Order: sequence, then C-alpha cells, then structure tokens
Amino acid sequence: MVSFGAVFNDQIRRVARRELRDLKRLVAQQRRAIAAIKREGRSLVRQVKSLEKSLASVRNSGPVVAASAETGDLKGFRFRADGFKSHRLKLGLSAADYGKLLGVSELSVYKWESGKARPRKGYHAAIATVRGLGKREALARLGVGPKSAAKPAKQKGVRRGRGAYAQTAVEWITAFLKSHSKATTAQINEAWKKAGRGKTADTTLGVMVQRGDVKRKAATGDQRGSIYSL
Repeated sequence: MVSFGAVFNDQIRRVARRELRDLKRLVAQQRRAIAAIKREGRSLVRQVKSLEKSLASVRNSGPVVAASAETGDLKGFRFRADGFKSHRLKLGLSAADYGKLLGVSELSVYKWESGKARPRKGYHAAIATVRGLGKREALARLGVGPKSAAKPAKQKGVRRGRGAYAQTAVEWITAFLKSHSKATTAQINEAWKKAGRGKTADTTLGVMVQRGDVKRKAATGDQRGSIYSL
C-alpha cells in the first residue's frame, strides 16, 4: 500500500519540475529580449557617432554659400517644406551636400523637408541664395565636378534599376505601421524578411526614430524588443 507521504512528495516534485520549466522558458525569453535591446543600442550608438561626425564637419567648414548681399531683399521670403525638398532633388544633391551649401547638418535638412522643424531667420539668407543656384553652380560651390558629383545616399533596402522595389525602406515601414497600428521589432523584421528586403529593418527603424517619423517604446510582458507606432 502506497503511503500518503510518498504520494505527497511525488506530487511536490511534479509541481516543482513544472514551475522550473516555466521559469527556464521565461529566462530564455528575457535573454533574447535583452540581446535584441543590446543590438538596437549598438546600432543607435553608431548612428549617433555618424551624425556627430557629420555635424562637426559642417561646423568646421562653415556655410559654402555666403549669406550676403547677393540674396537681396528678404522681406518677401517664404519657406515651404515641399519646395525646399523639391529643389534639393532637382539639383541631385544628397541631404549632406545640401546641408553644406546652407551650413547646417544633414539632420536639419531632413527635419526642414519633413516639416518637423522650420529654419531660423539666420538661415533665411542662405536658403534664398541656394534657391537661385542651378545644378552646375551648386556643384562648383561644393567643389565637385558634374561627372563625379556625389549621388544622394541610397536608403538601405532600396534598389535602383531592374528589379527595383516599389517603395523605399522608409515608405515600406510607414505603410506597414499604418496597416498594423503598432508592431514589435520581431513582427517588423519578420515581415521585412518575407518582403525580401534583407535580414532586419533595425537600421532604418533607428533612423526613423531619430528623425521623429516613428515612436518607440519598450515592450512589456511576453513581447520582445521594442514597440513601434506612427
């Protein structure tokens, strides 16, 4: 006859093993989440260093365009984000090169183009001058020949020519978040892979967060990584 003590001890061992399995599973999930956060942190550190170098070079070089008498009367000056961006694209310049003409950073150019910020009055003269430049003159002021002109930087996940994507990386992520309201890092990366755009969208997400295009907050519960929304 089985004793009560033996049955009780056996039941305790079964409960303990089940609890231990759950704890191991939870620890594994947390380790994966921590690893994902560390990867994102390293990516953001690299982006910040790159932006700091770009800003330092702009500050050291100063504005290529002399904001002087050639700008004329600025009383009627008006700034429009869409017109500002279309002129840069018309010149075929990257945001970094366009920023050199104005004496500002690449990030400032992006913010002005997106309407997230507006240029201060101190930059109105330089903007007015750049508006009057043609492609040849702009390249000459940058010290770049027409054939060796730096092309606008391609966004990761964006291919040119045959087999090109229908959307840029930023447009794809924006459309994905519009249809999903909010999504975790894992969900975005899984859809990114299925779309054949590469391994992860971490770099593009980091840039979009830096520019204020998307919002990011830490995931809670069983979710891993971060949660993104527009």
